[in-house]
Amino acid sequence: MPFLRILSLGVLFASTSSYGQEHQPAARWISDPTNGCRVWSPAPSPNETIAWNGGCLGGYAQGRGVLQWYVDGRPARRDEGEFRDGKLTGAGLRVEPDGGRYEGFWRGGRAHGAGRYVAPDGNVFEGFWRNGCPDQGANARQVGASPGECGGR
Repeated sequence: MPFLRILSLGVLFASTSSYGQEHQPAARWISDPTNGCRVWSPAPSPNETIAWNGGCLGGYAQGRGVLQWYVDGRPARRDEGEFRDGKLTGAGLRVEPDGGRYEGFWRGGRAHGAGRYVAPDGNVFEGFWRNGCPDQGANARQVGASPGECGGR
């Protein structure tokens, strides 16, 4: 029975390891109501909608285009660049409603590779991101990832 005790401890640890973490909404596909083209939303907001201006292949945003996000009908962030299968991939730009701006490389809808983030207060971070998280620098912000995924940065 030692195996069951170890298994029970593992289940207990796994169930308590997320205690106190901020709840993140489940990622999902979201469609442009005018053309039906879908894009990936890793952390959807309530009442989130989109407008996609670009190619659509197999029902997914494909190729170069502009993706405008809306929350409660008001413009939120804007993504420009190359999309593959509904996700920003390759060189691209994201402009946040607070004025924050990331220009650089993306993979699967997350900053990945060399990039430059300019914060709303004008502070600049140039460096590398992996899966939306900055490799270094407390002044850098996650781009396409939640703070919990980046170790609270």
